[in-house]
Amino acid sequence: MDLAFRALIDPGDQVIYHEPCYVSYSPGIALAHGVPVAVPCQEQDGFSVTAEAIERAVTPKSKVLVLNFPPILPGAR
Repeated sequence: MDLAFRALIDPGDQVIYHEPCYVSYSPGIALAHGVPVAVPCQEQDGFSVTAEAIERAVTPKSKVLVLNFPPILPGAR
């Protein structure tokens, strides 16, 4: 993720990501001189990010959308 952030982000670009998430997303974005924009995932949505939440976070400065979820294995919950 660090290399992707450094390759894609210009100073001031906003990067939208979901929370909860891996703890290094926000610092990694900031270290690449981007602006982290967290989209909270709610319990009532099964902690899934929704299109509506992403739409609310998008601005003209948005450049990257991080959607990095682990696969759900059969029988796991």
